[in-house]
Amino acid sequence: MLLRRFKMSDCEAKNACEETRAAWIDEEPADWASAHRQYPAVWSDVREAVRPSVMSKPQLYILARPSKPRVQALLQANGVNVDDERIVPVDDAASKADALAALRERHAGATVRYVDDSVDDLRAVAADARLLSVRTFFASYGYSTPAQEALVGAMPRVRTLASSRDLESVLAMPRKDGMIM
Repeated sequence: MLLRRFKMSDCEAKNACEETRAAWIDEEPADWASAHRQYPAVWSDVREAVRPSVMSKPQLYILARPSKPRVQALLQANGVNVDDERIVPVDDAASKADALAALRERHAGATVRYVDDSVDDLRAVAADARLLSVRTFFASYGYSTPAQEALVGAMPRVRTLASSRDLESVLAMPRKDGMIM
């Protein structure tokens, strides 16, 4: 209805939304960051994963399309401290796959887990032969549609996280005796 009212194509509407979002992030980063508190379980799980500990902890990397300062603003607004080198800027699904492949090579013996809410990005990662050992997860609790969930359901390598609470088990690290902490 709005597309007809403003005589816009789907592509023009998408671009307008992206431009508005970018302007909001650039002009009011704290306001933008504070608007992203809808999944407190995610933030508590990520805070726990990056908290210094004598026990085994995951090495968390964030592959993000927004700039590092924007990502840091969002993280800091939610009490998450991540070293700048752990935020990897990416432009699209292919660059996410390349970044994951580089991390996979850098941490050759590690269990790599990749969580995303983008079906296209997950498809690219799941189809990349360099990333066959990467465990992939779809965060369906975000803004996914039934059509997107059906697409992910057809990807045997991708496990769906139905709730933000499911992230805790993805970030859990096994102890040396094999138990999950």
